[in-house]
Amino acid sequence: MSYSSQLKKNLKEISMKKKCCRRAFFYGELLFTPEKKRQENADLTKYGYDDTTKSDCILYGDFKCSSCKSSFLRGVFCAAGTVSDPEKSFHLEIKTKDKQLADSLYEFISENCLEMKRTTRGESFCLYLKKGYDIEDLMHYMGSSREAFELANEKIKRNISNQANRRSNFEVVNIKKTVDAAQESVDAINKLIKKGKLTELPRGFEETAKLRVDNPFASLEELAEMHTDRISKSGVNHRLKKMTMMADEL
Repeated sequence: MSYSSQLKKNLKEISMKKKCCRRAFFYGELLFTPEKKRQENADLTKYGYDDTTKSDCILYGDFKCSSCKSSFLRGVFCAAGTVSDPEKSFHLEIKTKDKQLADSLYEFISENCLEMKRTTRGESFCLYLKKGYDIEDLMHYMGSSREAFELANEKIKRNISNQANRRSNFEVVNIKKTVDAAQESVDAINKLIKKGKLTELPRGFEETAKLRVDNPFASLEELAEMHTDRISKSGVNHRLKKMTMMADEL
């Protein structure tokens, strides 16, 4: 069973003690059930609905208590909604081929819960959500707290995973920058040695050059600690940059 089918099954199993809420649920289901399938739903007749009840907009007169609207939206979703597995993506939509009905539902959801996005797909008019927290809010409104909680957990897992990936990518980029800078310094030093120019540099440069060539992947801080005479990390960086500039001029 798909995630969407399981959600609908759970929504239909939510207890509705008041008759007005049950009526609102089946009203929503009727309104958004395609005409060919409408006659197959025996519950609609049970609660007094038939083809003559069908309209192209939502009639608010049947909502008798504060829970009726959420029950109605559950019925709508069971008839015309789909939602993707949150482990794969965040996408929820409700679609109908009736534009006026889609507009009426858009206004209903906007007034009572949140604002959905709208688009057309072929002959269908779709209301959709692509953000996890919006889908979570809509599920809460429909009374599906368990799925909303699972969705929140999935969002947390994704955020942790994304942060770990960003951190990992950041570290990889920094390592690459360090390696590239070190290789540039080593190439410059080898060029100066080959041209006999290294001895023309001020005192201490030759030791820095040798330490860099012998320790190509050492950090500037580590190179500074290796020097015989005390030198700072910025001092090492200054010497390496000067040798690189000198090599570039050759």
